[in-house]
Amino acid sequence: MVEETAKLFTGEVVFHDCTETETVMTGDPRTAGFVQVLQGRVRDAARLRGLTRNMIPAFAEFRPEILCALLALHGDGGYTSAVYFTSEHAAREGERKEPPPGLKRLMAELDALTEGTVSYLDLPRPWLAFPG
Repeated sequence: MVEETAKLFTGEVVFHDCTETETVMTGDPRTAGFVQVLQGRVRDAARLRGLTRNMIPAFAEFRPEILCALLALHGDGGYTSAVYFTSEHAAREGERKEPPPGLKRLMAELDALTEGTVSYLDLPRPWLAFPG
């Protein structure tokens, strides 16, 4: 399966077997008009999961254009996250908003867990396939 999938890409392809995954928000990703994939490393994966869970209600209210997000932990401090948005325009507008103080503190704590830089891959016209 890995070899067959790799043939569909140009350049180097990296696969991660992630045994720890989490649905961060639970909207319908099938309606997404834009997806952003983030990859990075964190010092404390357990703390990342805890902060993420604590942020969900406030973040869902603050950024209603986010339909859902998935978090996959690589097991070595690395992670991949996919965030599904209603549209790229709505996502960019949301990025410019100033978060409320409590959420801003949680976001700063989350940023402090990050090791190095986070890479972003924007998928402006996502092709989403679901079973069934």
